[in-house]
Amino acid sequence: MPIPYASLAFDIRAALDAEGSDYYRDDLDLVPAINDAQQYLMSIILPKFGSKKFSAESMRGLVKTRIFQPSIYSRIYVDSAIDTWGLISVYVNPVIAIPPAPFSTFIPQTVPTPDTSIMLPNYIYVSGGKSAQRLTSQEWTSNAGNPFLGGYVPRPNETPALNLNYGYLSHIDNESAINAAIPYEITIRPYITSTTPVAITFASLPTPLTGTGAGQNLDWNSQFNLLLKMAALKFLSIKQGDKTDLYDISEKDVDALVMLNP
Repeated sequence: MPIPYASLAFDIRAALDAEGSDYYRDDLDLVPAINDAQQYLMSIILPKFGSKKFSAESMRGLVKTRIFQPSIYSRIYVDSAIDTWGLISVYVNPVIAIPPAPFSTFIPQTVPTPDTSIMLPNYIYVSGGKSAQRLTSQEWTSNAGNPFLGGYVPRPNETPALNLNYGYLSHIDNESAINAAIPYEITIRPYITSTTPVAITFASLPTPLTGTGAGQNLDWNSQFNLLLKMAALKFLSIKQGDKTDLYDISEKDVDALVMLNP
């Protein structure tokens, strides 16, 4: 369940008691430190996505799946509707539905210009789809001629049955000089049209706290309460300017909570 700000703030102040916790204000000290702690933890955790030891369950609240309609260039601007920290999986042409139906036919939506992709909030991911492999720029080029690798480019007279392996090239600035509203997109290959839905699972940016934090919840699972507390105390220590380090949090500390034994 989400972590209430009031609970986390209480734990932080308890650790600050010896330092004079009355000195620290919510709006000027605790809220900024917790927001920095959220960013810091995400920077450590994100590289672990895809690891066989990683427990996706521990990130519930921050991991989401949404349905997108690609542009005519087989590209998707993932951050068009929601800010993401990183992509976890991409599925081409999955089974989708408009609740409460168990499945629904995909109906492409009207877009301002054909080079625009959109997120479709009325559809949900149900199952299936062809997984698209994340490719580097080198793989994007070398895989083009190999039908057994993701991102293969089929020959003009080739039967669609051979198009079994999809790949995607991560976030590239393709046309910002032409359309500044599209700063960076992923590109999927073999190329798909705007009539093909795509399900993308991603880690969303944690919602930052605002103001005094009163009445707000953090998106994190409650098991991250200790790590958020330790990271926030670290940033509060930096602000003190006297080289006091109340806590030091490392990648090993994160591993202890979010990694499972094989």
